[in-house]
Amino acid sequence: MKLFVCLLLFISFIGCGESSKDPKQITLTEGVVSSCTVSRDEELSQVVISCPDGTQEVINDGEDGQDGQSCMIEDKPGGAMITCGETQAFIKDGTNGEDGSACSVAQDEHGSGALISCGDGTSAFIQNGEDGEDGLDFVAEIIDPCGTETTHGMDEVLLVLHSGDILAHYSDKKLNYLTILQKGRKYVTTDGTNCKFSLTDEGEVKF
Repeated sequence: MKLFVCLLLFISFIGCGESSKDPKQITLTEGVVSSCTVSRDEELSQVVISCPDGTQEVINDGEDGQDGQSCMIEDKPGGAMITCGETQAFIKDGTNGEDGSACSVAQDEHGSGALISCGDGTSAFIQNGEDGEDGLDFVAEIIDPCGTETTHGMDEVLLVLHSGDILAHYSDKKLNYLTILQKGRKYVTTDGTNCKFSLTDEGEVKF
């Protein structure tokens, strides 16, 4: 009889132990996205952001900032003074750099090229190139805007190429300048005459 009672108690103990080890069931909701709404109150000058979870956020408009101050630049001995309201800054003039060394060019006695020698001791020998084939873009017409009116003898002219492009040519006795002109624009000569002319979209010169 005692053995039977103990056996019942043992079975009951095992049953209770197993029931206490049953895992709890947990339900998860995934991928839930709540959208918020934004509304503006013009009278209160604010924006209200409201979300489905009951939260709200109020964003008030900012205030206008203060106007900035204008600055003035005044030439001073040795530089310039910049004044912005009560703040000033002095900018010093830069110092002159050293003069560069002059170079000379001498033809080779055999006619194979030229030697360039500079005052700093450097030199370079340039060999003569070979004659190339003539190009197709040669000058078809020379136009002198407003005629020859300069007092220094240097006159700016327009070179009309067979391709339709127009180049402005000017020389100051030392250097030659060439500029490709754009069609459909207005120009002023740089030879001192200030002659005004323009190019049409078709490349025609108008005075």
